[in-house]
Amino acid sequence: MIYKAKEGSKAYEYIKSICEAEDKEFKAYIKRVEEAIGFEFKQFGGYTPDCTLIRIFKIESILVDKETWERLDKKLWKKEEVSHDYVRIVLVRRTKQGKTIGAVLSSYNAVTNYRKILEQLGLKEGNSSRFTLPQLRSTNGHCFIRLGDNIRADKENPDLEEITMSEYERLIKKE
Repeated sequence: MIYKAKEGSKAYEYIKSICEAEDKEFKAYIKRVEEAIGFEFKQFGGYTPDCTLIRIFKIESILVDKETWERLDKKLWKKEEVSHDYVRIVLVRRTKQGKTIGAVLSSYNAVTNYRKILEQLGLKEGNSSRFTLPQLRSTNGHCFIRLGDNIRADKENPDLEEITMSEYERLIKKE
């Protein structure tokens, strides 16, 4: 279910602050990674805050063009997959340099976590064996949280109102 935080509310300010802090940390993290590996990249595989309980970001693999792959140290990088014009590479962590880069890949500083989000928004975890991780988004002056069906956020927090997928898409398309 998708909920929109009412502008100016405590929930709105909280979601906005988390999104801004995560964006700032993400940019700093990418800069640290690019400095450590010695080249810029645009595509990668790994974890994002919306897919983990502890809301970390971690790069597990990087997509590079074939020319970049040819220039890389093969003792430090392993080719995992080739698709079209790109090569998916993963770090070989057995070397001293690999361990150093590996530490940078694990250096994302999480801003919050699943439990803190629920606590700060005054939400209770549903009585289900399944749960959905909260997904936060701030765009076009709106703040959203997506939760599983087991949490009725609008009943627990009046700052949140349930919206439909089409309403959500309409609001984010104004970018």
